[in-house]
Order: sequence, then structure tokens, then C-alpha cells
Amino acid sequence: DPGPRADPFEDMRYVWGGFSYLQDVVEQALVRAMTGTKEKTGVYVQQMPYPCYVDDIFLRVMSRSMPLFMTLAWMFSVSIILKSVVYEKEARLKETMRIMGLDNGILWFSWFVSSLVPLLISAGLLKGNLLPYSDTGVVFLFLASFAVVTIMQCFLISTAFARANLAAACGGIIYFTLYLPYVLCVAWQDHIGFGSLLSPVAFGFGCEYFALFEEQGVGIQWKNLVASPLEEDDFSLRTAIIIMYFDSFLYGLLTWYIEAVFPGQYGIPRPWYFPVTKSYWLGEEENKSNAEPAHLEPGVYIENLVKVYRHGKKVAVDGLTLGFYEGQITSFLGHNGAGKTTTMSVLTGLFPPTSGTAYILGRDIRTELSAIRQSLGVCPQHNVLFSMLTVEEHIWFYARLKGLSEERVKGEMEQILRDTGLPRKRKSKTSTLSGGMQRKLSVALAFVGGSKVVILDEPTAGVDPYARRGIWDLLACGAPSGRTIILSTHHMDEADILGDRIAIISHGKLCCVGSSLYLKNQLGTGYYLTLVKKEPEPEPEPSLGSCRNSSSTDLGHELTFVLPYSAAKDGAFVELFREMDDNLSHLNISSYGVSDTTLEEVGTRRFPMVTTSVDVLVSICVIFAMSFVPASFVVFLIQERVSKTKHMHFISGVHPLLYWTANFIWDMVRPLPSVRPSVPPSVAYVSSTNLPVLALLLLLYGYTWSITPLMYPASFVFSIPSTAYVVLTSVNILIGINGSISTFVMEDSVTRARGGGAAAARTVTSCVCRVRREQAAFSSGMGHGGKEFVRHGGGRRRLLRHHRPHPVQILRQTQVTRAIPSSLPHHNARVCFMSVIVRACRPVSHMTKLGVLGEEDEDVARERQRIVHGLGHGHILELRQLTKVVLTQCARVRVLHVFGQCFGLLGVNGAGKTTTFKMLTGDTVSILRELDQVHQNMGYCPQFDAVNELLTGREHLELYAILRGVPGKEVAEWGIRKLGLLKYADKAAGSYSGGNLRKLSTAMALIGAPPVVFLDEPTTGMDPKARRALWNCILDVIKEGRSVVLTSHSMEECEALCTRMAIMVNGRFKCLGSVQHLKNRFGDGYTIILRVAGPDPDLLPVMKFIESELSGSTLKEKHRNMLQYQLPSSRCSLTHIFFTLANNKHALKIEDYSVTQTTLDQVDARRRPRAHTRIDVTHARFAC
Repeated sequence: DPGPRADPFEDMRYVWGGFSYLQDVVEQALVRAMTGTKEKTGVYVQQMPYPCYVDDIFLRVMSRSMPLFMTLAWMFSVSIILKSVVYEKEARLKETMRIMGLDNGILWFSWFVSSLVPLLISAGLLKGNLLPYSDTGVVFLFLASFAVVTIMQCFLISTAFARANLAAACGGIIYFTLYLPYVLCVAWQDHIGFGSLLSPVAFGFGCEYFALFEEQGVGIQWKNLVASPLEEDDFSLRTAIIIMYFDSFLYGLLTWYIEAVFPGQYGIPRPWYFPVTKSYWLGEEENKSNAEPAHLEPGVYIENLVKVYRHGKKVAVDGLTLGFYEGQITSFLGHNGAGKTTTMSVLTGLFPPTSGTAYILGRDIRTELSAIRQSLGVCPQHNVLFSMLTVEEHIWFYARLKGLSEERVKGEMEQILRDTGLPRKRKSKTSTLSGGMQRKLSVALAFVGGSKVVILDEPTAGVDPYARRGIWDLLACGAPSGRTIILSTHHMDEADILGDRIAIISHGKLCCVGSSLYLKNQLGTGYYLTLVKKEPEPEPEPSLGSCRNSSSTDLGHELTFVLPYSAAKDGAFVELFREMDDNLSHLNISSYGVSDTTLEEVGTRRFPMVTTSVDVLVSICVIFAMSFVPASFVVFLIQERVSKTKHMHFISGVHPLLYWTANFIWDMVRPLPSVRPSVPPSVAYVSSTNLPVLALLLLLYGYTWSITPLMYPASFVFSIPSTAYVVLTSVNILIGINGSISTFVMEDSVTRARGGGAAAARTVTSCVCRVRREQAAFSSGMGHGGKEFVRHGGGRRRLLRHHRPHPVQILRQTQVTRAIPSSLPHHNARVCFMSVIVRACRPVSHMTKLGVLGEEDEDVARERQRIVHGLGHGHILELRQLTKVVLTQCARVRVLHVFGQCFGLLGVNGAGKTTTFKMLTGDTVSILRELDQVHQNMGYCPQFDAVNELLTGREHLELYAILRGVPGKEVAEWGIRKLGLLKYADKAAGSYSGGNLRKLSTAMALIGAPPVVFLDEPTTGMDPKARRALWNCILDVIKEGRSVVLTSHSMEECEALCTRMAIMVNGRFKCLGSVQHLKNRFGDGYTIILRVAGPDPDLLPVMKFIESELSGSTLKEKHRNMLQYQLPSSRCSLTHIFFTLANNKHALKIEDYSVTQTTLDQVDARRRPRAHTRIDVTHARFAC
């Protein structure tokens, strides 16, 4: 209270305690004794004079509430800052920028500036007459100081987290918790200096001093900044500001030290004593003791490198010694967990080596990493792009990090845009680019600034064949410029084409190294001869007597033979193909083709591979704690919706009503453990004197009952669980705490109001409070109830000022008594209304009749006619005019039938494959009228793994087995053994590698033996060994008479599994048929690879010979001693090709050669140019 001490009970004891009467008697006696007279004197009592003051209840409330309000106001901003900072660490953006040359101090300074500006803008909006006597500049300085220390506090908290979502969820809690000591320091102000080391405490006392000066009517000015409004008090506002800046420095110092010693998952930790080491401040002296081999020019040399994880339990790299040479692309191959990514991470400085070292451009990675990074370019396995930056802004940013001048940056930018084919996308944000374009940009950024050593970790993962070819062209341009390029990949054809040398490692050890042709000759099985049989007449087995040691495989409609390499060199192929050309009709064969052994088969045969898995006021406190509970309800719902787990449940037989009911019941049970400890033992429920305890229990639980249905619509609005959690928690806290405090201030103001405006003020306050309670019984009701409970137990003074409310009256005011019996109908109406609003904001689909979309391929037209004329009856899956129209394109699947076969869907990203799957499974607006019955007959493996990270693989399979109505444990055990998950069955799915997750998703799709199984890119991220095992599992499904519809970017996978396949472009089939049929019809002939003997051979004679003897051949690739030609099949036969090469190989010094028929990659690339043809608007109308 700013006025004098005038409380009649506390401060007037001098009068009513009897002391004043005793004093008067004593004084009268003394006067009589001294004067000898008995005079009656009047007694006049007056309090000591007191200076003028402002009696403002609002200022008294603000003195204690302003720190709370500011903490709550910036809590959301704190969570966002934490999430953004930690996300850069989690997504490796931070380490990537450091690898590209960014200094760590500059990175933190950029975060400080970008975070400070929004907070200063909010601090500068000094609207309203909150502090009318204080200087505006002082107020801004005070708030700016708090903004600075809050940001530094965020930086310190960020060092404790490695996951952005967890940081966002917990950061707000930690930030608010640091405010709570201020409440204690108010009671023990003797420790104000020590407590102010926590910035919210210093800020709280500063706010209190603002209120004290305002109550004196002078406010805080620049002249009294160092003064205190209290007597004998050394603390002032200037002291509070200085302490906050000292806290900022302290938080920054701790952030710098902790990040250096404990960098987290990525980065090399420094010793705890690094601040006192000379090397940290002055740098390491250049190591000149490394002797390079005289006859080679290694850009990277690894020497006996060892990396051990998990305290010596996991050896990722085991004594690896390997050289990577300038001007070459070295393909770095191995199964999942072989040590490829670990080796690359050690080279780039993400992880420190356990022992051994590596030299990059002659510099040791242990001591000269900063210098190495100036010449190092990296493309990680996942895109490390800023979603809000454009393409050219990325190039400019990384080029400037490399030290390029502004003029050189412009030239480099234009060159990269031309090489990547992105000149039209230069102003586009990377979030709008396709997956292939993003990978192109990521690869190109590794070459920015003239990087001499470029490390590419699976640069074409998840990219369609056409985009993959574009990335290949980009890499082919980079190698001849003297760069050392290290490439890891799971695509063996990619390693075959790009790699000058191929190194294969297994379990961290080098297994073999050499050129592609060398490895094929040493470890390959031979050529594959594929014969396509005519139908429906039975065919005799063709005789292959000219090639002994051959083996055959019958695939029903095709025959595949393995022919030894020796037959190609001794001329036996010439005689074989001559005889086959002359006897095709007699052998009942329509066509044939030949292909070479792939590197995948070399790796699978030579090395056994396994897939391995490579983190004051009781009411305010109650509201704050309980605001997190309902917000957490939607986290799991959003996660299930985004990951498609909810859709998988629906496919497996879960009804939507059952799904939501189960969630609501569980959400009602979850708060009980947190509500029950808040009340005393059970005797409270039977004692009449403890009726308030029962009211408190009903209040807490009724809050949860009321708010839960209102949280569910938010699950359709957000796509990131952590963002939803932070936003909803902040909304609950702001409405609850701010609502209760504002109601408290308004009610106290009304009680003090006098005059004619008192009635109007009471009316307005009553209406506002009623609206608040009706609007959100969960928040302002909790605040109001908490306020009443505090008043109830607040001591004698509060009982004298306020009446004691009955507990039932509290419940009536908080509407808990209404919420419990009528919560469902009352809130379901709100939920329905909010759901309608949410749905109304989304585009609505309408059925629109479409015209003809253009010319149709003859094979597709033939298939359509079969269905139209009723020849497709009895097939398990039949699609008729399946159409999906969106704003940018029109997708139509004319017709498709599958029966006991594996049907492959190929196409670029965005061709319509996944959209087709989503329509068939009901993930989007489905055309199926009997979707529930259809779900019982299908299994679905989505493109992205729909798994719960907390459940084990076994628990996943048991759950879906129960949903399918089959025995859980037996079926789960079958799926674990069938897909090779025995080693990881009882581990949480969140620890699985990408390959094991795909295995688990496939096993979930196969549960219950559904007649038709949809597999959307099931082998993405698998190593060759695991991929082969999954292929065998799919082949077993086909042998059982069930059907599989498969999408994939791996052409080898389609060749191995698919009976028939189709290539989709803009949602339409451009071609349809068997693998060999598509090769014969759309292939460009044969690919010839020649390797000339000698370290630096003369290739000109070989090139002239090929162009003259094999007319029509086109040179596709030319390396140091390797030539690759494309030869149309119409210009010459296989007989002539093998005859020419076999008879002239010695004269031309050809060390080795390979002849392969056109691959499906090339077929798809040939059909690809039509993908961008625009749809005639006269033939299609768009609906939304």
C-alpha cells in the first residue's frame, strides 16, 4: 500500500491498545507535580504527516503481475527461438554451414540479431497509459535489456537439446519455471542480489520499482535512475539493468563453453580445459610431415582410421586405409551400417576419429579442420536447405561463405543455374521445388566456391530416374576439373556409370577396390540372356549348346539364362546369336535381349551384408500446470495423421467413431494421475468440513472434461505436433491467467467504485465475467476458482475483506457443475462448428466429366478394350477411368487389371503413382462406395513409414494382426522372421534404420494375407542384400496367388519383380507391357562400354573404329580409359557387335568390354519429355 500505515487493526494499536490513555495519565501527573496546578487540557491525536501519493489499485497489481505478463507474453517467442536454433543443429544445417566456412561466432550473432528485432518491436509498441509518469526511453531501455537477456537465456537452454520438437515443448516450461524464484525473493528480499542472477528475478524487482515511483507520482526518469523509492535501499533500476546485462554475458559464456565441450550428436568435442590451451587461440601449426605417394595425387588419404561408438561397443570403422584421387569420382559402396556415412562424417568433422587419421589436401583432419573446410564441399544424405530462401539466395549465401567476391558470385551463380537446369526457378523458394530439384541444388552447393574435395552422401536418394540423370550430368562436369569426388550410393547402376574407381567396405573394413569392369570380371556371374516366349502356344526349350556352363530360370512368360564371360571373349556369342536370329519362330520366341552383370550382384555375391540400425499465486500455478495437459492430447493425434498411422488403422478395420471414442476415453483417464495427488487422502470425501477438497477435485477434473473436445479440431489445423503443442499451451495460459487476473482487477475496481458510474461499471464487469466463463470454462473458470480458493485460505485480513464462498458456489461460478453433466452435447456442438470451419477452409472436390486427354498408347488402348468388352472379369483389381483432378494437373488412369501378378507403376516424382494409391486406399477423397469392405481385402505400405516410434516392431505387428482379426503373436512372429527383423523385433521403431522401417511397413501390409497388396516404394533406403531379401518375400506373395501393385524408382527392382509394368506421365499410362516388351519397343538398342589398356591410352583409334564398323553408334561417356557408346538395335544385331569386338580387341588394345541392352532407366527417360506437355484446357476442367 503506497499510503501511510493507517490500518485500524494493525497500525492503530497505539490508540485501541490503551497506551495512549496511559500516556495521557502520566503526562497529566507530571504537569501537576511540576506546576502545582490541576488544569484540564484537551487531547488532540493526529497521524504523522505523509507526502502525496497515488492510490491506484491497478499499479499495485501491475507491480507484481508485470513480470508474469511479460514472461507469458514472450513464452511463445522463446519456444519458437529455441525450436529454430535447435532445428539447425538437428537437421545438420549448422554443421553444414560450418563445413562451408561459416564462423561459429557469426552464426550465433546472426541468431541474436534476428531474434532481438521482433522482441524490440514488441517492446517499442508503448501504447496505453500504463506508466504515465515514467520516461518512455527508460521504459524501452528496461524492456530491451530483458529482451537481450531472454535471448541469451534461450541460447543457453538450446545447448541441452538435440531435437527441435522437444526443445519447443520443454523450452516454454523451463522459461516459466525460471520466473517462479521471483515469488520467493519477494518474501526474502535480503537475497535480492544473489537471486537477480536469474534474469526474471532482476526484471521482477525492476517492475516493482517502476510501480513504487509511479505511486509517488514522479515515475522513473533518467535523473532518478540510480535512486531507490525505499529508504535505506541500495537496489535501483540501474542495478537491475546492469544485472540483466551481466546475466546476458554469463549466459553467453556458458553457451560458448557448453557447446564446445558438449556439441551434441554432431561436432568434435573439445577438452574441458580448452580455454587455457594455446592452440585454441592461436591455431595449430601446419603439419608438413605427411609424405604422399610419388606416382599418385590423392586429394583424400585415409590412414588406419578407427571410429568406435557407444563407449567401445560399436566399431563403425575398423582400421580403414584408402586413397581418393584428384580428377576422379570414387564410388564408396557398402550395406547399411557398413561405415560409409561414418567415414564421411569423420572427414567433414561431424565426428572425431577414435584413432588413426585422414589427410585432405595434405592437411590432418585432427588439427587443421578449419583450414580444410575452406576447400571442402558436402552434400549430406538429406537436403540441408533453408525453406524460406530462394535458389539464388542459397547460391549467394554459400558462395560468400567460401570467400568469393560479389563479382565472382554472380558468375558462379549463373553457371550453377545453367548446370542444374534451374534458371527459371532462381526466384523460387526451395520449399516449392520438387524433390529432384532440391537434390540438384544440394549437390550444386557442394561445388560452390571451387571446392577441391566434394563429399556426396547418397545424392540421388529418393529421386526419380530423370532427375537422377540430371544429377549424373552435374557430377560428370565436376570431376574433370581436378576435384576429388567421393560418392556413396545404394544405386549400383549409378556407381557403375559415374565411378572411376569403386571401393566396397563391410563392417568398417575395406573389402575390395577397383574399376567397375574389373570387379565384374573378377566377381560377376556373366551375361543375362532374356527370351520372351510367344503366347499361348507351348514352347520348346531353346538349345544353347554353343555356350556351355549356362544356367536358366523360367519366369513363366520369359526365360533367363546366365552366360559366362568367357563366351563373349572366345567368339561363342557370335555363333549363338546367329543361330537364334535364324530360329526365332522355330523356338517359339518373340524377342530376346542381353544384359551384363550389375554391381549389385557383385556386392551381394562377394560380401555377406546385413541391415543394421545405425534421443506466489496458487491459482496461477494451477492454471499454468493444467494448460499443458489438454494441449498434449493433440500431439499424438497430429503425429498419427501426418505419418498416415491413422489411415493405416482405418485400412486395418478401425471405424472412425471407434477411433475418436477411444482417444476421448483415454484422454479422460490420462489427467487422473496428475489430478489425484493434488488432493488430500480419501477422508476428505466423507468429512463435511473437507467439502472444499471435493470441490477442488471436481474443479480440476471438470476442467479437463470441458477442454478436451475443443482441442480435437486443432489436430486438423496443424501439421507439426510441437508447433500445435506450443501454440495451444500458450493460448490456454494466456486466456486462463490473463483472464483470471483481469477479472480480479475489474472486480476489485468495481468494489471501490463510487458515484453514478459504479452501477454501470458493475454491469459491464458482470457481463465480461459471464462471457469469459461461458467462453472458456476451462480457463477463466479455473482462474476464478483458483482466486476464490486463495481468498479462502489467505489469512485473517483477506477473510475480513472478502466473504467466504461456499465450494458449491465456486463450482457454479466456474460452470463445472454444468460441464460435467452436459459437457458432451454442449461442447460437441462447438466441436462440430469448429470442424465445419476447418473443413470450409480447405478446397472441396467436385465430380466433373472430363473429355479425352490426348493420344493413347496402343498397348494401353488394347488393355482398355479388353476391360470394356468384359475380358477382365474375375481379376482381383480393376480400375475404370480412375481420375483425379487438381489445380495444376489432371491425372487419369485409363484402365488396369491385375490378377496373381506383380504390376509395376513407374514415373517421375509427381506423375500420379502415390495419388493413385491414396485414392485406392481411401487416403484422399475416394471413388470407392464400399470402402470398408475393400479395406478388408487390401494391404498397404505407404511411401513414408506409418509407424509409432515408441512401439517395438513386434508390438506393431501384433497390433495390426489383432485389428485384422488374426492371431497376434503367431502372425507377428511370422512377419518378423519373414522380413528378417528378428534382431530388432523388441527394439523401439524410432531406433530403426530406414531399411528396417521399410521392412516393418511391408510386414504390416502383408498381415492377414490380403488378396491385393499395394507397396509404394518399399525398398527405399535399403542396401542391396536387404533389398534382395524383400524381393524374395514379394515373389512368395505372388506365388501364393495374391497380387502386388508396386511403385519404385529402381528399374532393377521392377525388372526383378514385375510381370507387367506401366510408365505414368501426368497421371496417364504412356506405355504398358512386360519388361522385355518395353525394352524392345522403346529401347534405343544397346550400350557398349569399352576399357582401353594402359594408364593414359590413346582413345582416338578406338573411337574411329567404332564409328566406322558400328554405324549409328553415339558416344555417351568418355573418361581416362573408358568409352561408352549407345547403338540403335535397328542398325546392327548382337551377332555383329560381338563379332566385331571379339575379332579386334587385341588390335585396338581393348582390355575389356561390356554389351548391355537398353535399361528401363533409359526407357523411362525416353518417355519422360512428354511429362511436361500442357493439358489442353478444352479437354479438362478443374474442380476444387
